[in-house]
Amino acid sequence: MATKTRPIKILTINARGLNIPEKRHIALRDFRSNRADVVLLQETHFAADGAPCLRDQKFPTGYFSNSSAGKVCGTAILFSRDFPLNVTDSKLDRDGRYTFVKGEIGGQTYTFASIYLPNRNQHKVLRLLLGVLADFQEGIVLIGGDINLPLDAKLDTSRGSTSVPHSVLRQTHSALHSHRLVDCWRAVHPTTRDYTFYSTPHQSYSRLDCLFLPFGYLHLLDTVKIGPMTWSDHHPVLLTLASPLVRPKDRTWRLNETLLNDPIVTQGTLQTLQNYFTDNSSPDTSPQIVWEAHKAVIRGYLIQQGSLKKKQYNTQRDALLCRIQVLEKSHKLYMDDTVYAELLELRTELSSLLNKTAQKAFLTTRRVYYEHGNKCGRLLARALKVHREKLYISKLRNPQGKPVTLPQDMLSLLREHFTELYNLPTDHRPSSSDSICKFVDMHTHTKLTPLMREALDSPLTVEELQNAVKLTPTGKTPGPDGLSLRYYKTFLPTLAPAWLQAFN
Repeated sequence: MATKTRPIKILTINARGLNIPEKRHIALRDFRSNRADVVLLQETHFAADGAPCLRDQKFPTGYFSNSSAGKVCGTAILFSRDFPLNVTDSKLDRDGRYTFVKGEIGGQTYTFASIYLPNRNQHKVLRLLLGVLADFQEGIVLIGGDINLPLDAKLDTSRGSTSVPHSVLRQTHSALHSHRLVDCWRAVHPTTRDYTFYSTPHQSYSRLDCLFLPFGYLHLLDTVKIGPMTWSDHHPVLLTLASPLVRPKDRTWRLNETLLNDPIVTQGTLQTLQNYFTDNSSPDTSPQIVWEAHKAVIRGYLIQQGSLKKKQYNTQRDALLCRIQVLEKSHKLYMDDTVYAELLELRTELSSLLNKTAQKAFLTTRRVYYEHGNKCGRLLARALKVHREKLYISKLRNPQGKPVTLPQDMLSLLREHFTELYNLPTDHRPSSSDSICKFVDMHTHTKLTPLMREALDSPLTVEELQNAVKLTPTGKTPGPDGLSLRYYKTFLPTLAPAWLQAFN
């Protein structure tokens, strides 16, 4: 499969709690839209004994540090499916202040750290965390998180001052300097004023979320930017880092069945099929070629319609994000209440737009669980896996009351128990092939008549095809063409003639 190099994209954000399902879905969708490879989260607020699931197909791997004190603090690191990191070790904090993960990509070792500092004595906690990280880290180290203080009071606050004691700032800088850590955003924007948090009670901005790299690896730094505030009360910070990372270029296409809910798309698909079969059905063309080629034609049309819908959604979302960014810059400069009120309205509109996609995803998940919850499949296999682990037998007791732990002894004990239970003869052996054939000949009295054989060999009819398609349940995984059974059911009257010719 073809590959191409690309940089690593890291995103850090203070989530301000992720216990609401809609918020988790919107957050994961935001990470996907930013094409993040590594996400550093703070303030997840997950309980240590009952943390919800924060993963999807794009981000299947995550490491979480949840506080034992309840729904406070909490840090996490999520890795994208396309990020080929071979994780070698991780370190989690019981107080939810840090999460460390290290691994390798193409022979290069990386260490990622998500940290969350308290509102007071930030310098003491930071020095402690950096000491723990120094014993853990290997290779290129990247630290991201909410440090709860502005490193430069003049540039990192809208008022040009901070209530954090000067001694705390001085010792924080000393701790970062001793480990040769550089603030990436400030390194790229040495004189720019921008912020990641707005305090409504104090009506002031400050830059509290940072990403740090060791000085020796700053040459790998590509870009750093502060994104717009959308679903959290903090702005995300995004960083791109040069790396030998590779990923596949090709993807397996599958029909997005929600397109068939749109009457315009359905009518357009029907018209495309009718035009195709009218123009290409001729005695000189093989029916198999006509049938297989139609899949490529209709796939192109459906990809086009899906792309248009995606562009419409992205245009609406990007327009809102652009207006939000403009108003945020204006509010950071002039602190106008009218601008802030308009900003809140736009954020509400954006949240409503994102919530629609979240509700759509929830309905899809609910449908999948409804259709496959009581059937042999992946969902049942996962449930049985947990059940099987709970039923794991580590030892047995023989009739004399002595414990038996070796597998071969346990198997012998179970064999003896069930042999005695079912009273199986000791010389019982499976039936031979001759016995099976004799049994079949003895009990098989019905044979196919010439009329039945002729019916089986006769060409398929439209009624037989319609019944077969109608009785086949939807929701099955499509074949290599990516077209689901719902597509065939929806356009069966148009597809049936060419389909039958290809079969017969």
